[in-house]
Amino acid sequence: LMMSLSLLLSFSLRSWYISGPDISLEYKMFQLTKENSCWSMSNFYDAYNACLSVTILPTIFDSFLKTNSEYTLKLIFPLIFSIISLAVYLISKKYTKHIFAFLSSFFFMSFLSFFLLILTHIRQGISFIYFALTLLVLFNKKINSTFKKGLFLIFGFSMIVSHYSTAYVALALFVFTFLICFVFKKTENKKSFSKIYEKLNLKEKGAKSSERKYYLSGVLVLLLIIFSFLWLSQLTETSEGLVDFAHKTIKNMGKIFNEDVIAEQTSFLDQFNIFYKINTDSLLQNYTREITSKYKDNSYTYLYSPEKYKDYSPRVVSSKTLPLKISNSIASKIYLFMEIIKKIIKIFIVFGVFYLLFFQFKRGKIDIEFIIAALGC
Repeated sequence: LMMSLSLLLSFSLRSWYISGPDISLEYKMFQLTKENSCWSMSNFYDAYNACLSVTILPTIFDSFLKTNSEYTLKLIFPLIFSIISLAVYLISKKYTKHIFAFLSSFFFMSFLSFFLLILTHIRQGISFIYFALTLLVLFNKKINSTFKKGLFLIFGFSMIVSHYSTAYVALALFVFTFLICFVFKKTENKKSFSKIYEKLNLKEKGAKSSERKYYLSGVLVLLLIIFSFLWLSQLTETSEGLVDFAHKTIKNMGKIFNEDVIAEQTSFLDQFNIFYKINTDSLLQNYTREITSKYKDNSYTYLYSPEKYKDYSPRVVSSKTLPLKISNSIASKIYLFMEIIKKIIKIFIVFGVFYLLFFQFKRGKIDIEFIIAALGC
């Protein structure tokens, strides 16, 4: 916990003011809520304002602590985010040895996104905490069933109102896990499927489906979907009907993942290509096209007339043309090493999932739902 906290604070306290892309707009949403003494979408119609994690939550902290508003985001939230690494450790400890659980947590907080990007995306960090808590509660065998369901829904609802993208991905994961488990339960005792499951270590010889416990029920998943429908339809004014909401939800999900691919300039196959290089010729054109389509219909954005920027010719500057304190040969080796590390990380993740599936699950140490959720991720 102290290791993750030190990493987080080393970035958030590097200046007197907040710094980063998304956190600037999140801070604005926070200030609007604070100045109006209430939260309302009419304050500013934007997806960020729909996240209570950057509107109501920091306002509550600020009203109690009576401190500088910027340090609510720079100090208080990093303290909260450090819990995520602890949650990773507790989840891993259920299925592996303590040393492996520690390495899993260390692996998680060593990733750049944890101690850098999560501090500039406050809404996502808060939503991650609730997502981790849903998993901790779901796979905890010591909690009463009724109490477990109540906590799962509370944390799930909190995740949905904290960050839209995390909610979409988590809901897709829960639906996927439930459906695969449902099919598995119905076919587990059939001879044609039973032999396949035994070869994949998903079932022991002679074991019956009644002996296996399942924690994720259809009712829980359905309630999360209904709450998402009510919350998002109210905020995005898509209350015309379930079909319309489903259509817009799927469309928005595709847009979110499309923006992620555009931001990284990589496809799925490119993720595993060590020597992949970004095509700078199309990079600026794609970025311009996406930004234009995003803001042209926004009533809050006033674009310059074409006459004002007709003589402006932006271009992507290569790192080779920028002044460096080290030679280009060394810089290129550093970038190559970074890419190799990124690919090794992805290989470790894939290897870890299959290690759990083919070694730990066979020993009866892992729940079938956890394995399916890991494969889904």
